[in-house]
Amino acid sequence: LPLNYQASIFSSVSRLTSAPEFSTTPELPVASFPPSQTVSSAPSRLRYRPDIILPPPVQAFSRQLKVRMSVEGVTLFYKTGWSEAKIHFSKNGESNWSDTHMEDAPSAYGADNWKCVTVSGARSLTCVFTNGQGQWDNPPPGSSPDQNYHVSTDGCDPLEPSKPGHFVFTVCNGEVTSVSGPRVFLVSDLDGTMLGHDDHLTEFKEVWLKQHQFRGSKLVYSTGRNLKDFLSVAHDKQLLRPAFAICGVGTEIYRFPLGEGGGTSGVAPSHLSADEMKSHGFDCTVQDNDLRLPPWCPSRGSAQFDPAWLKQMKSTFKRDDVEDMIKAEFPFINVCGNMYHDPFRVAANASAEALGEEGRMQKIKQVFKDFHVIVSGVGFGRYIDIAPKSAGKLQSLLHAAAESGFQPKDVMVCGDSGNDVLMFTHPEVMGCCVSNAQPDLLSFLTDPPEKWKREHPHLHEDEGEEANAGGWGTPGTAADSS
Repeated sequence: LPLNYQASIFSSVSRLTSAPEFSTTPELPVASFPPSQTVSSAPSRLRYRPDIILPPPVQAFSRQLKVRMSVEGVTLFYKTGWSEAKIHFSKNGESNWSDTHMEDAPSAYGADNWKCVTVSGARSLTCVFTNGQGQWDNPPPGSSPDQNYHVSTDGCDPLEPSKPGHFVFTVCNGEVTSVSGPRVFLVSDLDGTMLGHDDHLTEFKEVWLKQHQFRGSKLVYSTGRNLKDFLSVAHDKQLLRPAFAICGVGTEIYRFPLGEGGGTSGVAPSHLSADEMKSHGFDCTVQDNDLRLPPWCPSRGSAQFDPAWLKQMKSTFKRDDVEDMIKAEFPFINVCGNMYHDPFRVAANASAEALGEEGRMQKIKQVFKDFHVIVSGVGFGRYIDIAPKSAGKLQSLLHAAAESGFQPKDVMVCGDSGNDVLMFTHPEVMGCCVSNAQPDLLSFLTDPPEKWKREHPHLHEDEGEEANAGGWGTPGTAADSS
C-alpha cells in the first residue's frame, strides 16, 4: 500500500478530478443578481488516485437545492477573523473600482469565520479586502507584483457544469483557490489515521478548507474515543468543525451546528435521566473535570446527540446487563468507563496472551452473538468493545450520511485498525487504508477470508461475508489498485 500515512487522505481527497452536474450551494450574497431558481442534479463519475484501496468507480449524487448562482459571475469565500469585511475590486480588467459588503458564509457549510460575495458578470477580478476601519488584506509580499489578489476563471472549471459561466473561489491564508469537482462525505478515524503527524494534519486542513467545504462536502470523525476524549483531542489538535462526530465505535452521533448557541455546562448528558444520574452517583463537575473544548463546541451541551440515533440506542442496549455478563463469564477482561461517558458500548481491555488462548475468542463471540465484538490494538494489549448490532462504525456513518442527503456511493472512509473494519464492508462505500495500518485491517482488506479468519479470529465472520468474499485487495478483482 504505497501511501504516506494520513497524507493519503488529503491527497486522495484533493485529487478528485471529475466534475458532476450537481448543486450544493445555499443562497449567497450578491453584488447584483436576478431571482433564485432551482438547479437540477445529474450523476457523474469519481476518479481517485490509483494507489488507494477502494471499490469500483461509483457515481456522485446530489440532492437539489435552491441556489443563487444562475448567472455568469464569480463567487468568493474569504477566510478572515474580521467581524465585518468588504471587497474592493475591479472586474474584467476595467479601470473603475467598487466596494461591496461581504456577508457571513451560509451556516449550511459549517464554516467558521468565512465571508462570501458573488460578483455578477465577472470573468476576472483584481481585489483586496478591508474591514472598513483602516485595515487591509493584501497578498503576502512577493506573491503579487501589484499587492492585489488576482482571480481568473481562465483554465478553471465551474462548480456546476450546468452553470458554465459561474465560478467559485476561496481566498485563504493569502492564496486564491478554484473550487470545483464532486462533493464527498468523508468519514475518518482519528488515532493513527487523521492524527499522528501534525504536518500532514495541517496540510489536510488547508486542502479541506480551500477545496472541499464549499463544494457541499461533509467532514465526519469516527472514533473509538468517547465524547469527552474526542472533544479534548479536538481542542489539542485544533481539529476542524465536523458535520458529525461519531464516538464510542459507532454508538454515539453528535452534531455541532454553526450559530446555535453554546449549550449549557453542568447539565446531565441527554442520554441520562435525572434518576439515572442519581442512581449512578454521577456529578457533572466531577465527570467533566478536565474536559478541554474546541472553539466550535464551547460546552459539552453544545454537542447535540442525534435524536433518532439516541432513541435507537436506548431501545437496543442495556450497558449494565452487558457489563455483568463480562464480569461473570470473562474475569480476564477489564471493564472500563461508565454510563456517563460510554452509555451504549462497554469498553474493555485484555492482554493479547489471555485473549489468544485456545477457544476464548470463540466463546466471547458465542456469548455476545447478538452484539458487535470489536477488537483492535497491537502489541501486548487489546481493546475490546461490546456494542449493539444496530450500531458500529458502518451503521452510524450510513445514518449520518442519509441525514445529510448522501448515498453510500458518495461516502469515503479512512481507517487504520480493527475497529475500522466495519466501515470497509459496504460494497458501495469508497475506502482509504493508510500505510501504517495495523495487521487486522490490512489482512481483512487484502487476504482471502480463510486466511484472515485463521490469523485474526476476533474479526466477525459475517463482516467478511458483507464485504467482497475474496478480499478487497485480491489481485484481479475490481478492488485491485488498478
